[in-house]
Amino acid sequence: EAFDFPATNAVRYLLPSLAAAVLAVGLAARREGVPRWVATALLAAAVGWNVERDVALGFPFLPSALMLVVAAALGALAGLAAGRAGLLTLPRPATLRLPRSALTVLVAAGAGALLAVPADGYLQRHLRVTAFAPGAVRWIAAHPAFGEGSQPVWGVGTVDGSLVGDRLRHEVALLPRREPCPALLARVRQGWVVMPRLKIRPALRAPPASLRRQARLRACLSRLAPVYEDPVYQVYGPPRKARRPARAKPRGRGAGSP
Repeated sequence: EAFDFPATNAVRYLLPSLAAAVLAVGLAARREGVPRWVATALLAAAVGWNVERDVALGFPFLPSALMLVVAAALGALAGLAAGRAGLLTLPRPATLRLPRSALTVLVAAGAGALLAVPADGYLQRHLRVTAFAPGAVRWIAAHPAFGEGSQPVWGVGTVDGSLVGDRLRHEVALLPRREPCPALLARVRQGWVVMPRLKIRPALRAPPASLRRQARLRACLSRLAPVYEDPVYQVYGPPRKARRPARAKPRGRGAGSP
C-alpha cells in the first residue's frame, strides 16, 4: 500500500521465535565436542551482526551504542553472580519430586498467569507513552461502547492492532480490496471504519492503486457523516442523530462526545 505516512513494522512479533532460537543454541552448546563450538560460533556471529545493525539504526529506533554496552556488561555480571551462587545449576531428574511434564505445565501456567497482570490496562498505557497513535485510535479507545462491547474495527491500508483491547474482544482487520458498497455500509452499522484522509496529488497522472481503491471506498461513504475526524483520519460508525462529527483538539488528540 502506498501511503504518505510511515508504517511501523511488526518485527517485535518475532521475539518468541528469537527466544526459542536462543534456547536451542543454549541447549546445543551444553554438548561436548563439535556441537558446542558450532553453536558458540553461530551465537557469536549472530550477536555481532545484531549489534552492528542496532548501532546503525541508532536512537530513537533503538538505544544508543553506550546503552547496549552497559546492558551487555550488566547481563554478564548478573550471569557471573548467578553462576557463583549456584542459581544456574539445574537439579538432576532424580531429585525432582514432580515429573518433568508436570513441572513444565506448572511453569507454563504460572508464566501465563503472570502475563495477565500487565495485560490489564495495556491499551491505555500504550496510548500514554506513544506519540505515534493517531487521534482516531485515541477516540475509539475512549468511546464508552469500546470498553463495554466487542465491536470490530476495520481500516484501509493499515490499522492499529492495539484496538483489539485488553481482553482481545474487538476484531481488528483490513477492509478487503474489492469491498462492495453494501458490505462496507453494513460494517459501519456494526463497528468502526477508519479511513485515512489522503489526497491525490495533482502531479500524479496515474494515482497508485491503493489511492484509487480508497477513493472508491470513500465514495461509498459519501452520504454518511463521520463520527470523528481530524486532519489525518476519519472514523465512520453507527449514525448519530443531529450531531456533528467529533473533531480533534488543537493538540491533535481526539475529542468530542462519542
